[in-house]
Amino acid sequence: MSRPVVAFVCTHNSCRSQLAEALGRLLAADVFESCSAGTAPKSAINPDAVRVLRRLCGVDMTETQRPKLLSELPPADVVVTMGCGVQCPMLPCRAREDWGLEDPTGQDDAAFERTIAAIREKILDLRRRLAVRAVRGRLLALRDPGYRDFQAKLIPGKSPDLVIGVRTPALRALAKELSGSGEAAAFLESLPHEYFDENQLHAFLISGGRGFSAVLAAVETFLPYVDNWATCDQLSPRVFGAHRAELLPHIRVWLASGHPYTVRFAVGMLMAHCLDEDFDPAYPALVAAVRSEDYYVNMMAAWYFATALAKQYDAVIGYLEKRRLPVWTHNKTIQKAVESRRIPEERKIYLRTLRVHR
Repeated sequence: MSRPVVAFVCTHNSCRSQLAEALGRLLAADVFESCSAGTAPKSAINPDAVRVLRRLCGVDMTETQRPKLLSELPPADVVVTMGCGVQCPMLPCRAREDWGLEDPTGQDDAAFERTIAAIREKILDLRRRLAVRAVRGRLLALRDPGYRDFQAKLIPGKSPDLVIGVRTPALRALAKELSGSGEAAAFLESLPHEYFDENQLHAFLISGGRGFSAVLAAVETFLPYVDNWATCDQLSPRVFGAHRAELLPHIRVWLASGHPYTVRFAVGMLMAHCLDEDFDPAYPALVAAVRSEDYYVNMMAAWYFATALAKQYDAVIGYLEKRRLPVWTHNKTIQKAVESRRIPEERKIYLRTLRVHR
């Protein structure tokens, strides 16, 4: 898809709008195209603006930019005025906003530095907002109203108005399509999200990421915003499987979190990555030590021990025989193990005898 065009407009197109165009090209070219113009442009860009921006950012505006008339602009999706009160009724667009920036013309370098810093923050904010708008548009185009109603019923406390209704295969395909793009990077920076489906897409984008450190940082940033079991369980970074030793200290921290879905995620990571060749008897002890009143935390603990019974039976059966788990988790573990096709029937018969009757 083509990138939206953002036009930065002021009266003389010599300072603030030129700085915005330059910083837009530098910081947000992966999300939108930047251009600028003025209602009464001067003959040259403000030399102080050129000098200070070159010093701060290594960008020479005179190499690629010049003052222009509004008539020279391409069709714009967004028009941004700088704060000089200029009106642009002749510029059709989808959105317009005014940034109310101080004009540093005639002032010292500190004034230019403040204006450049303010523009930089606004450019980054606009980058995030336009990325979210673009991604949300893609999600809305994939909506399935019937699936939305079904999905909303599965997520306690989630209003149907906050569920778009995009099926999982379509979310996976969109995540794959967006992966590595500037649009995806800006979307991942835009937390919190408004819609459940945006959080699902966020989880898929992280899960497909490469580079352990970068993915771990993205997980740490996202976990506080995870507010349901579905998003928590979709968050399963593939790169973690190759970095189990590095992952374990973080799992220990997550297990101690007061946030239920962070704890659930930690147990899920132990189940996904530490029940096979890297298994250590210390790991089920970490899960057994979890004490929570949250249903979704306790359900994940039961799921963990049921899976462990299928993979590491001798190491974990003692947790049931000695009743080392909370009663609800104990019984739910047995229920899920008995339902599993990976556990032999003779073991299921024995597990049934271990149920706690209250």
